[in-house]
Amino acid sequence: SDQVSLDRLLLQKVRIWRPLSSPLSNQALLQAVFRPAVACVSVTTRSGLIMALLQHRLWGYQCDDFVILFSTPNGVRGDSLVYTAEEEAAIVASGMLRHHIAPLEVVYNYTNVPQVNLAWQRMVEASEWLEYWSESHRFSHYYFVNEEVFAVPENLYAMLSKPEYYGLNAAGKPLYLGNRMVVSVDYYDPGTDTNSQRRVSYIHTGPGFIINEPTRKLLYLSLHSGHCSDNILTSNFDLLLAECLGLRVGVLSLIHI
Repeated sequence: SDQVSLDRLLLQKVRIWRPLSSPLSNQALLQAVFRPAVACVSVTTRSGLIMALLQHRLWGYQCDDFVILFSTPNGVRGDSLVYTAEEEAAIVASGMLRHHIAPLEVVYNYTNVPQVNLAWQRMVEASEWLEYWSESHRFSHYYFVNEEVFAVPENLYAMLSKPEYYGLNAAGKPLYLGNRMVVSVDYYDPGTDTNSQRRVSYIHTGPGFIINEPTRKLLYLSLHSGHCSDNILTSNFDLLLAECLGLRVGVLSLIHI
């Protein structure tokens, strides 16, 4: 039950993956040739910051880069943000560079709206932050997670290093990868005053999702050009992301992994 003891236990039990220092098996050779550059992005709230820092200690440091983007209840950001003593200790323990821990400019103009229902706003702001960050940081793929996800980067790199995925990315095809789900969604047509159901495919954001650089750019442009709505309140932004990328932008690479 002690958080520090739990941290130590996890850090002792997690297998450390160092493929580039391992003997070059056939799989390792493939990964050395086709290995993508992946930035892992943990998007969370202020209350999830310490857990996101623990993510970096457990597995995030195995990504090519790891970024934490978090929202604050009152929209405070930048130099005016003061970390608590517990947060400061967690930042030091994580070994992360401070400029990789960024508060988002989510403005809370809503009364009595839980932070969990502002998940889409956080994604919108994260997209904008990454647009400026990508000017000086180049990556082929981005793996988005929340603070509760435990990932094994070995599996991530092994999948993205496969020639078929590498080939699609090298050809500039926009990719949107993850655990594909299908759900029936109710739609209301005000023109005909009728209700209907549609079967919609989307990537479940629980275990995280992967987009490549062309998709990241398309998402940013769509959100900031009015093609995709940026002001919807919801905790389940999976469908919004699928609608934005699939229906409005044309990214149809919904791959089950």
